[in-house]
Amino acid sequence: MTEVKSSDNRCQEREKLRGYQKMIVTRKIQIKCVDKEHYRILEDMLRTCRLMANKSQTLFYVYWQDMMDNKPEEQKINEYFKKKYHSSLQNAVYRELRRRFQGTLSYFPRDVADFCYKDFRADLKNGLLKGEKSLRNYRNGIIPINKQNIKIEKTDDDYILKWIKGIKFALVFGKDSSGNQPVVDRILVGEYRMSGSKIIKDWRKKKWYLLLCVDIPQNDNSLLEDVAVGVDLGIAVPAVCALNEGKAKAFIGDNNLLKRFKMQKQYRTRQRNYIPANGKHGRQKVDKAIYKAGDKERRFVHSFNHKITREIIKFALRHRASIIYTEDLSGYDSNDTILRNWSYYELQAMLEYKAKLEGIKLKKIPAKNTSRACSKCGYIDKENRKKQAAFRCIKCGFEANADYNAALNIARGGVKLPKGMVEKKQEESGE
Repeated sequence: MTEVKSSDNRCQEREKLRGYQKMIVTRKIQIKCVDKEHYRILEDMLRTCRLMANKSQTLFYVYWQDMMDNKPEEQKINEYFKKKYHSSLQNAVYRELRRRFQGTLSYFPRDVADFCYKDFRADLKNGLLKGEKSLRNYRNGIIPINKQNIKIEKTDDDYILKWIKGIKFALVFGKDSSGNQPVVDRILVGEYRMSGSKIIKDWRKKKWYLLLCVDIPQNDNSLLEDVAVGVDLGIAVPAVCALNEGKAKAFIGDNNLLKRFKMQKQYRTRQRNYIPANGKHGRQKVDKAIYKAGDKERRFVHSFNHKITREIIKFALRHRASIIYTEDLSGYDSNDTILRNWSYYELQAMLEYKAKLEGIKLKKIPAKNTSRACSKCGYIDKENRKKQAAFRCIKCGFEANADYNAALNIARGGVKLPKGMVEKKQEESGE
C-alpha cells in the first residue's frame, strides 16, 4: 500500500537538490463514494459552498462599491481596506463568511473566498462596474479540498482517495484517454505533489468529479534563447509551425472541419426541431439527444486540440526553441471562422500550460498583416494573397505556402510596417 504523505520527504529532497520550478495543472477524474450514504453529506456540503460563494460575490461587490464611493483620490486601494477593515478585501470577506456560516469546515470560508476573489477581479476587468457584465452567480458550486486532509492509496488495481469524516472515494479512470492514471501514479511515487483540489457534481450526468490540482516540475531542456517558433492557425491545415531562422517547418493536423461541421449540423437540427413535449418522458428523450450531440462535438474538439498542441510542443523541443509565438485574436469578431470552428482559446490555453511544463515561453503578437506581408522582403500588399493557399510577393517574386509564410512572420515577432510605408499612410490620413 502506497500513501501520498509518505512521498512528501522525497519531493522536498528533490527541491533542495535542484532549482525547483513548478506549475499547477488540473486533472478531472470521476469519483464514486465507497459508502453510498456519504453522497448525502456531499450534497449538503455542495449546497453550503454554493451559498457561501454567491454570498462572497455579493460582499466583494458591496465592499468594492463602498470603496469607490468613499476612498480619497490620493489613497491607494489596499490602504483603504486596511484602514477600514484592518485587513485586505479578501480577508474581510473571509471573516464575514466565517461568521455567517458557522459549523462548516474551518477552511471552507477561506478557500471559497480565495477562488471567488479571483473570479471577482476577472469580472472587474471585463466591465462589471460598467454594467457590461452581471454579478457572477454560482449555480452548481464546488467543494474545496485541503491537501492536508487527503490521502491516496493504491491496493492492487484500485485507487482510493481518503478524506475527512471517513469519506472514501474510488477513482474511476475508464479508458483514460487524458492520461490521469499515470499522473496519480507519479504522485504516489513522489514525482508530483498534490495541491488544493475541488469536488464538483455534473448534475446532468449525475456524476461526481475530482478536480485534482497537481504541482508538476518543469523539465530542463537546455533551450536556446534566440530560437523561436511561430504558429499559424488555419482551416485547410489546423496549425503550421516555422522557425524564426532556417527552413524547418511542420504542417500539423488535417482538415477535420468537415467532421465537425457534420456534428454542428446534427446538433443545430435537433435544436431547431425541438418541440417541448407535454409529457415528461418525451421531453427527456429529446433533451438527451441534444445533450449527446453537444457532448460528442466538445469531446472531438477537446481531443483534437490536445493532439495539435502536443505536436507543436514536440516541434519546438526538437529545435530547442525557447519561445512560441501565436497570433492574438482577442480583438477579432466572435464569428470569425477560426474562432468559431477551432476553439482557439481552448487550444491556446492547452498550448500555454504544455509549453510551461517544458520551460518554453508563450507570447501573443498582433495578427495584422501576418498573412499579407512577404517573409523575405517585408513588402505588404493584399495582392500577395490572390490565392488562398499560395503566397507570391508582387515585389520580389518570393513564393511559398501561404500558411508557412504567415508562420515565418509570426516566428519573427509579427509584422512591422516599413518606415516609408508608415510615412505614406500618415500623409494619406493627413496626420
